[in-house]
Amino acid sequence: MPKQQLFRYSTATSHHLSAMMRPAKRFRTSRGNALSDVHSLHSLGLSVHQPEDSVIQHSSFSKDGRRIRRHISSSAPIRERLYTEIEPCDDWSGFPDEYPQPEVLEGPTEGRFIFQVKKGRVTRVLKRKFFRSDRPMKVFLENREGYLAIQMILKGRGDHIPDHCTLCPSDREATEPTFRCVDCTNAPLMCQDCCVENHRLNPLHRIEHWTGRYFEKVSLRRLGLVIQLGHQDGSECPFPVSGPSKFVIVHNNGIHRVRMSYCGCEASLSSQTGSMHHKWEQLMRNRLFPATHTRPGTAYTFQMLNWFHALTLSGKVAAYDFYKGLERTTNNTGAKLPNRYPSMLRVSRQWRHLRMLRRGGRGNDGERTIDQTKPGELAVECIACPRPEINLPSNWINAPDNIK
Repeated sequence: MPKQQLFRYSTATSHHLSAMMRPAKRFRTSRGNALSDVHSLHSLGLSVHQPEDSVIQHSSFSKDGRRIRRHISSSAPIRERLYTEIEPCDDWSGFPDEYPQPEVLEGPTEGRFIFQVKKGRVTRVLKRKFFRSDRPMKVFLENREGYLAIQMILKGRGDHIPDHCTLCPSDREATEPTFRCVDCTNAPLMCQDCCVENHRLNPLHRIEHWTGRYFEKVSLRRLGLVIQLGHQDGSECPFPVSGPSKFVIVHNNGIHRVRMSYCGCEASLSSQTGSMHHKWEQLMRNRLFPATHTRPGTAYTFQMLNWFHALTLSGKVAAYDFYKGLERTTNNTGAKLPNRYPSMLRVSRQWRHLRMLRRGGRGNDGERTIDQTKPGELAVECIACPRPEINLPSNWINAPDNIK
């Protein structure tokens, strides 16, 4: 054999022997991962195949848009069993009278199986779980025609249409009732004078006027109602001071333009200082928070500020969404309304600050002013932390070690 061929043979033989003596190549594994040695489904004795009982098949593109992936959703086949007799079963049997909580009924009930006929075979399948809201929803569906009919009746003047106002006094000439209040409970149709008179203490209610074909919204300001400040009983002031002609009040039920008069008589004198109440003071005494201090033209009701404060804490409602909801409640047609969103943000911050001061006891301190509040004095202390003479006896230091 030539030397060149002998050299090639010996070289190949040595490479072959060295390859046989080298240990087998292993993948890098992690000692902390129990599935690190599993490289494929075949390592577990599994295989990927399309189910025979496919019911849904859809395709989607890959991220680069060059390949199509097919996805198949399958369901387990229903076990069939032939029955010669079918037992009667009622899906809505065994329900109690009331279902206050939308919870799943615990445990299987009698008649938990239903029978289906499929391809000439009777199949017994497991019924779905019943929820506590199923029965009320079923009853509602059976009576929804009546619910809808009542709503349509309330859109009009109702079943009993009076020919004269039933709220007018006997010495007044009876007129045709064409006004009604949306916020009053069981409010009948009334005339304009009775509507204004009955809403002096509720000037922010929403009023509707019957045009002959439908009801349209109308404000109490347009009907002639004037809100009188400084008089808790709503009586007229002998020396009224007119406010802005288009004063805006933001309430839970929307944004209202009202006419307002300040009190200029002795009813608005302060019992402490003897001086006349300022305009912002008269607004605050009527549970209206002014947007500005000097010449207020906008106010927010205490009820609306409390409601907004609770919604932001519980429901995480944004101020913008809350104000847009008030606009939609006022007019859902997209009409232009006075923009009071910036002032609402400012007033809500002032309202929260005042609530913090009041809960911190700063309103009952007659010796110090608010500016003299100490750092951390308004913080809410933990009720579980031990504090001597509050939730811990004063002589706790002398108590035995076994009860400390």
